[in-house]
Amino acid sequence: VFIFEVRMLTDLRKGLSILTTLWGLNTRPPMEHSSSYKNLTHSAPSAGAVLVKEDHGVMGKLKSFGKSAKNDPSKQWKLTEIGKTYRIVCCVVVALPKLVLDVTLAYLGGVYVMRSETNSDMVLNTLAVVFVAEIPELMYTAFTSQAMRYSLEGLTC
Repeated sequence: VFIFEVRMLTDLRKGLSILTTLWGLNTRPPMEHSSSYKNLTHSAPSAGAVLVKEDHGVMGKLKSFGKSAKNDPSKQWKLTEIGKTYRIVCCVVVALPKLVLDVTLAYLGGVYVMRSETNSDMVLNTLAVVFVAEIPELMYTAFTSQAMRYSLEGLTC
């Protein structure tokens, strides 16, 4: 039971992290007043998020030589700003449902495990509920390409 609850608390922490990250980003300013959009065209959409690839030049690449690719600053994307509408949509469609599902699964899974009649049933039920909790990660691994996972893992805020 302890293993399952620790797993669920970890998922809940990830969900809260997503919500606070989305809510804590800077609101995207109008295009004509922003200096960070100098490389973007004026035909860029007015809603959504702004991803900026950090460029540290030749010296930054030399400093990062020998480090792992995940910590390489020349390979990282940075989420800098987000529009109000996009922030609300992401919170309502992504973060809040994840929190609700995590809390529901933690409660119902805990009840399911605790109602086991024998110790062996409790171990098997715990294993089953942990498997159900890991399904999103299994689907992410199965349906996301290695290049996309590499880009998403390098994303910073």
